Amino acid sequence: MPDNASKSPYIWGEDDFIGGAVALDFVNSAPLRRKAERAEDRLDGYMELMRWSVAAGSLFDREVDALRDMAQDNAEEVGQIMEQARLLRKGIKAIISACAEGHAPDSDSIAVVNVWHMEAQAAQTLVWSDKGPKWCWKEGTSLARPLWPVAQSVMDLIFQADHDRLRSCGNDRCHWLFLDSSKAGRRRWCSMHSCGNRAKAARYHRRCKSKQAEAG
Repeated sequence: MPDNASKSPYIWGEDDFIGGAVALDFVNSAPLRRKAERAEDRLDGYMELMRWSVAAGSLFDREVDALRDMAQDNAEEVGQIMEQARLLRKGIKAIISACAEGHAPDSDSIAVVNVWHMEAQAAQTLVWSDKGPKWCWKEGTSLARPLWPVAQSVMDLIFQADHDRLRSCGNDRCHWLFLDSSKAGRRRWCSMHSCGNRAKAARYHRRCKSKQAEAG
């Protein structure tokens, strides 16, 4: 299976899932602008796509082995899935950014998301348990499985989320997307632990320099 096996896998942590929706976290998996040393795409192969999906809670651990076996036997399809994954990620970013800015997205992005949404709908199956009915994903049937929850998530954002709460991080070197669920609706940063703290430190540094200049 084509994958970057020589590299140590990226360790997905809480700071990688601050978007408030699977689709937003998927967009934020793209190459970072805020750290030059991490400018490469962290979803650099199908195994990494599965790792991300498990960490995001959109893929069960029990599905990984079956998907890995399928990927090993279908190298060409794996390449196509990864290409489509990046196109989907780009399309979602364009659509969510358009929603946040209050204008219509481009037709190419809409077409990409439509294709994946239709596939995701076809991949759902109705199950009934003691807790009642629910929709579940068909497990172990397709290498596209990690992308189905992403496609469903973006549709939920488009039709159910308050578009005024769809935001981009205020750090000009970041621009990660997130759904502002704060009570006041004034969230500016993807995370206070990263961009928020850097902004506070920068303001403090500017104040110190200003006071030194006035004193000098």
